[in-house]
Amino acid sequence: MNAWLSRLAGAQAAHPWRFLLIGVLLAAGSVPLIRTLSIDARMVALLPRDQPAVQDLEAARARMRSGKSLTVAVESPSANVEGLRAAVDGIAAALHQIPQEEIGAVDESVRRYQAFAREYAHLFVPLADLEALRTAIREEARQARLAANPLYIDFEDDDEEAESLEDVTDRLRARADRSASRYPDGYYQAEDGTLIALFVRVGLSAPEYGDGAILRRVRSVIDGIDLSEYGDDLSVHIAGDVIIQREEQAAITAELGIALLITLSGVLLLVLLYFRRFRALPLLAMGLGPGTAASFALASVTVGQLNLTTAFLGSVLLGNGINPSIIWLARYFEERRRGAETREAIEKTHHAVFIATLVAASAAAAAYGSLMITDFRGFRDFGVIGGAGMLFSWLSAILLLPAAAAVAERLRPLKLEGTKPPALTEPFARIVERAPRGVLIGSALAAVVAVAVVGSAVSDDPFEYDFRQLRSERPDGDSEARRINRAVNGILSSSMQGRGIAALTESRELLNEFKEALDARRGDGADFDGYKSLDNLLPRDMEAKIPILEDIRRELLELRPRVSADKQARIDEYLPPETITLPTVDDVPDDAARLFIERDGRRGLVLVVEEAEAESIWDGRYLLRWTAVLREIELSGGERPLLVGNAPVFADMIDAVYADMPRAIGAALLVTILLAWFGFRRFRAKVLAMGALILGVLWMAAAMALAGMKLHFLNFIAFPITFGNGVDYPVNVLQRFEADGKEGDEAAMIGAVRRSGGAVLLCSLTTIIGYSSLYASANLAMNSFGLAMAISEVTCCVAALLTIPSWVVWRARRRRNAKA
Repeated sequence: MNAWLSRLAGAQAAHPWRFLLIGVLLAAGSVPLIRTLSIDARMVALLPRDQPAVQDLEAARARMRSGKSLTVAVESPSANVEGLRAAVDGIAAALHQIPQEEIGAVDESVRRYQAFAREYAHLFVPLADLEALRTAIREEARQARLAANPLYIDFEDDDEEAESLEDVTDRLRARADRSASRYPDGYYQAEDGTLIALFVRVGLSAPEYGDGAILRRVRSVIDGIDLSEYGDDLSVHIAGDVIIQREEQAAITAELGIALLITLSGVLLLVLLYFRRFRALPLLAMGLGPGTAASFALASVTVGQLNLTTAFLGSVLLGNGINPSIIWLARYFEERRRGAETREAIEKTHHAVFIATLVAASAAAAAYGSLMITDFRGFRDFGVIGGAGMLFSWLSAILLLPAAAAVAERLRPLKLEGTKPPALTEPFARIVERAPRGVLIGSALAAVVAVAVVGSAVSDDPFEYDFRQLRSERPDGDSEARRINRAVNGILSSSMQGRGIAALTESRELLNEFKEALDARRGDGADFDGYKSLDNLLPRDMEAKIPILEDIRRELLELRPRVSADKQARIDEYLPPETITLPTVDDVPDDAARLFIERDGRRGLVLVVEEAEAESIWDGRYLLRWTAVLREIELSGGERPLLVGNAPVFADMIDAVYADMPRAIGAALLVTILLAWFGFRRFRAKVLAMGALILGVLWMAAAMALAGMKLHFLNFIAFPITFGNGVDYPVNVLQRFEADGKEGDEAAMIGAVRRSGGAVLLCSLTTIIGYSSLYASANLAMNSFGLAMAISEVTCCVAALLTIPSWVVWRARRRRNAKA
């Protein structure tokens, strides 16, 4: 190893441009691949493809024509209803000219369904109301017979509880008016008359509209319409699922840029303050840039897309991947300060830091890589990119950074002799030197408290079930699209807003069987409120209503000759038909049945189960129960309906995290222990390194619990990553301690904190900046992950720079005093 490192140093000093050319070519070749990376911010993108929610979504997407919506809303602050309606009709007419295959179906009103309801109006009257109406008509007929013939003897008893005909008809008319007022004249119109919406119904998932083609076609239609023809204050806004997803993608992209800018600015400032040499900036850029570029190029080939967990990995790798370069450059400057020439300084630096940085980088890569054994794509992709990034960054530091240093020395020799080294960790060294016992007592008390706090948090269930804590909260949360969505949601029913779980069956028989199973589970405490299917657009109890309607027709025809002309006209208007035809699902107009019509023309095989009224769709525990209840239902032949919606996705995400969490933590801890174990020759150093790691992780967990942080699909990653990052710092300090062992334990340990601790602390600070930049994201889960990692950096640094050195110094002094 020593001979190979010497040859490597010689080649880097003699032919540095060859190494740099390789680095430049690697970075340049990575750019085309990186540009193909896109971001999929959907929660379903975090799940493995074999999860039921993902498989059901893919199968449903192949079957269903509609699912997501593009909302076109026309507003008029002055409530110019006539102008709004005319504008909506004009936009709808233009959109209807575009083939449905290109933009999806256009849904501008419920007028066709209202006409359908009027055609079968008698069947839409509730059964109990029909019975009350028949009773009232019979009473009216009896009174008419009495009035027409004073000699008529009535042997029937008066029904004092029966409603009068006027009361029944008034109640039915009021219900009809309320129903009609929800969609005045069939329009999707706000109650105050200031907004009317229409919808372009597209597919169930992003591939249907991710390229923006649908949006461009719709915008071109809107731009071609002169709204001033319909009113002075009319304006058009585009919203809906399509726009919200595009806004989310654009916002994440912008936040990525901000996070990268924050990380770069912070890291550059720290590097300048520590090294006090401008040349440190291009040197570290060469040690970090090609490796980071290569890791994302690899990501484009292996994972294809970034998701919510991997989107901000660029900032993380900048802050964390720079660590090997900082350690190498700090030691190189130290050797040059001692008077070593360029080649000698490179060689000595390689000998001094090669093993330490290799162990630290391998531990970090293994910690990231441990996530690759999980099925959860959010973890696995993070592990692929992060693990590759740490290894590539180490290779860049060892192969390219020394060559860049050699080139810089040729252009302008570095003059460091006689200068003082950075004193960043001088306060730590003084504390270790003056109060090691106090540090140990404080550390022990903190560890005891941490055990109690963590134990309490674990017993109280440490997982986050409130999904409001995982969503995005942006200052522009009241964007036009979101404002319009809220206004439109006030018009639509819950099932039309897409908040339920859609169940897709293969036949009407299986659909009815599923309904029966749901009915058996309904009642107090049920995990769902009700369900909607195409049958809900048909009259209920139609068979039972036929004899009642026949009685009403007969009674009205008998009553007609005995009443006034006005009442005769009303009887003619509302008289049930002589032959009553029962409508079927095939008779429901397409625009009303669109949610239930499949690509192959089948209809009526979809059922939407609505959430329980007393529950929240943000409650993870409820989503687990709700989804479990529906998945427990098994139909004839072992069939299971496809379940599509946010609830199954969230439920599967919780299950996947629970299943993968122990494996990831166990693998990361095992690999870290092995690397740390083989990274040292002396048993004492092995134990001290692991002790520092355990203390750091324990304090981190306690700090998170005290801060009220719960574990979720993102901040959980902090634990396996901390195993790799946390062992980095004690490894570098203890490697220096072992190398300077001839000075004696006390002097060697204090010297290691002074000489290597500064670079270690700088590594931690740059990593903290990388993770703190995640606060540029409006996503609360991402913020929580960044905070957890920042906490881990602080606790692991304290353990590596204070607790472990204090233990060594205290033990050395005890042995010396015992001998004395």
